[in-house]
Amino acid sequence: MTPEKKSESIVNLPPKLKKAIAGGLITIGLATGCNVLVNASLPERPIITETSAPSKDPENTDPTQVATKLAPPGITETVINPPVNTHEPTATATEMPTPTEIPEKYPIDLEKLHNFPESYEYMVKNLDEFVEAPDPLEDLGAFREWVGKLEITIGDYNNREVNYLPESVGFYPKYYSADSFLSPNSLVGNPEIAYFKHGSEIFPMLGLNVYYKDGGFVRTMMVILYNGNGSPEGKGVIDTLGNGGRIRTIRIYNTKDPFYSQVVIEAYKKGLVPTRDELDYNQVVFGMGTIQTEEGFQKMINGN
Repeated sequence: MTPEKKSESIVNLPPKLKKAIAGGLITIGLATGCNVLVNASLPERPIITETSAPSKDPENTDPTQVATKLAPPGITETVINPPVNTHEPTATATEMPTPTEIPEKYPIDLEKLHNFPESYEYMVKNLDEFVEAPDPLEDLGAFREWVGKLEITIGDYNNREVNYLPESVGFYPKYYSADSFLSPNSLVGNPEIAYFKHGSEIFPMLGLNVYYKDGGFVRTMMVILYNGNGSPEGKGVIDTLGNGGRIRTIRIYNTKDPFYSQVVIEAYKKGLVPTRDELDYNQVVFGMGTIQTEEGFQKMINGN
């Protein structure tokens, strides 16, 4: 291996000269500042710019003096903090839209409920003057719910006005009836009336509060009137009652006997039959049926 060549230096100079030269270097270092030696031995450090607190110097009008200082060793990023925004954001109240109320499909208006028509034909031509119910032949559940609202609307049975005074009321094998054969009587007060649509046909419904002649409420009977077998006067009985006709019998059918009209049989198959809760006098008993008047009966037996 080739030995390293010693460079010319103060190493080989006499001791007195070495001492003189060393003293001169120290003097020069002190004169020029020691930062040269110090800075040469320290790694570079990044500068962090911070926002300082407002100056207390009256001549300094800048509220955000910027002070510069060296970052601690190891930090290599420059971080600049933005000025603090002293303005609070203003919250704007947003008005929420009011939910649109969905109108009831089958409302029960008391005035319309007691608007007894002069005839069935008048009712058909002015349906907007009367209360409409759901079609029980299509949705019996919706119809039952509607009847429940009707029971609430017409109030407690103790306060329901008298509409008909029969001699007997009860269930028979094929129907529920209220009869007054020996002494037919006209309607009293303002009975309830409504209708429903089944296809293109209008079915009127007549609600009568039934009381015994010797006193005491029995039931509210709501008869769905139709034309056909088992209903001699059909829907036209409205005309007779409007002119003071006297009622002999009210019947609500519970049968599939082929003698009766097809709509009665259809109602039976779908469960549209009279039911009665012995303990609930507020209950409305309803179903397909007929109302026979004395005037209609006389026409029938006389062949008119």
